[in-house]
Amino acid sequence: MKKFLILLIIPFLSYSQYSTYYHNINVNSNVNSNVTKTIRSIDYAELAKANAMKEKNRIEAMKFEDEKNRRMYLEIYSDPNFAYEYGESKTFSYKVKDAEKKYLKNIKFNYIKPHTILFDSIQGKEQPYYKNKSSDGSITTYLNMYPKIESFVDEYNSKMKNGLNLNDAKKIINLKYENAQHLKNIKNDLKILEVQKEPLDSYFLNKYIHNVDLNKSDFCNNNESYVLTIVWEDEYERGITDIYTAVFFNNELINSSGNFILETRVDYKANKKVSFEEIEGRRYYMKGLIERIMGTSSLEYTPLHINYENINSSDPLVEQQKHLVLYYTFNNNRPYNITIFKKYKNQIGIYFGVEFAPHTYKGNKEIIYEVREGTVQGTDGWGYPGYFGTYTMDKSYSNIAFNFGLTNKIKQNLPFWVSLGVGINYSDVDEKRQHYFSDGSFWENVWMNNKDESGFNAYVETDLLLKVLDVFFVRGGIRYKDDINFQVGLGINILR
Repeated sequence: MKKFLILLIIPFLSYSQYSTYYHNINVNSNVNSNVTKTIRSIDYAELAKANAMKEKNRIEAMKFEDEKNRRMYLEIYSDPNFAYEYGESKTFSYKVKDAEKKYLKNIKFNYIKPHTILFDSIQGKEQPYYKNKSSDGSITTYLNMYPKIESFVDEYNSKMKNGLNLNDAKKIINLKYENAQHLKNIKNDLKILEVQKEPLDSYFLNKYIHNVDLNKSDFCNNNESYVLTIVWEDEYERGITDIYTAVFFNNELINSSGNFILETRVDYKANKKVSFEEIEGRRYYMKGLIERIMGTSSLEYTPLHINYENINSSDPLVEQQKHLVLYYTFNNNRPYNITIFKKYKNQIGIYFGVEFAPHTYKGNKEIIYEVREGTVQGTDGWGYPGYFGTYTMDKSYSNIAFNFGLTNKIKQNLPFWVSLGVGINYSDVDEKRQHYFSDGSFWENVWMNNKDESGFNAYVETDLLLKVLDVFFVRGGIRYKDDINFQVGLGINILR
């Protein structure tokens, strides 16, 4: 009998470590129907009012040298909406490499940063994250203004590889995200009044979920915007997380890289000594401000791949985003060279390179002599002993060149690119002449610089580039300076 009682009591002991605050509150229809307690409601307005009063009392107890500053503090803490009025317009630009991973470019997220009186920037973060602590420091609000982007492109590709055309792939994938279906999946996955063992959203792993609620929002002023509210606690903390999402559909773009989800979060956290009633009060105190910030935010972006042609099941919507290729060009005039190509599948790429060829002759080079206007002269007009022969015994050429240009894919379903570029070359020409004493006897052979032929010159070049096995690239083309020179090169793709 004792063993039976112990087994009966253990579940209640483990369950009692979590708050029962939500068990009899009618805020979520998904709460376990087996919980039968008196239904009551939360007076959010009163909770928010109590927060405002606490903050106001704290501010009034502070000393200010400036009356205007004191009034601003009172206004903001009495009503956080004033933090928006006194706020600052901000634009966060995503890094190019981060944007390209999402099949977009030039991504800019515009928002109003609440006044620093209420929200501080979190130190050490490159992205815009802000936090606020309640008057007693017990509850922290975290505001994330660096939305995560989830592109649909990979899912379109997956469907197309299985034989669907793009339009059918769109219909299936878009239905998956319309009407907050993605948030409904997270909501339905979370087990109410249980610790989460394998949640879709890893943030809630090992968290006990009290409530989940889904509503429309105005995030990014988007018709397909929603907010999922999740009330949770774990071994150390209690919190409420609001997940804001906006679904962007641009079905007029044939490549559909303009279709994606934008997601950001607001967290209200406290240790377990703080009640959920206090956390709810803090959340409602901030609610008007947060909704204004989210509702007036906006996103500027450009799809990375526009007007993509000849899409079919054997040619995925977007294959490898870019190729970074190192090339060696077979050219005796410049035996040491490397060119870096950044080739995009569906847009213009770039390349740049450096080439070098040193002097290889043996012998002494005298810098006090040089050839100008076909005759040997002393450097800077100095005289020299003896005289030099009138003809050139040998010449040596040293070159250093820099080139850059653009690449573009010829046809989307063929592995060919064409490049067009320009370069600048410095050619250093040395020549060997015989040096004689004044009496006509031979002195020595001397190398010197030929100023007539040395100098800078520009050239243009164009190449055809072929990708082989997605690993190697072969290039062949022409370079024109004073005449046409043919060139050929071999490259390896280091970014696949």
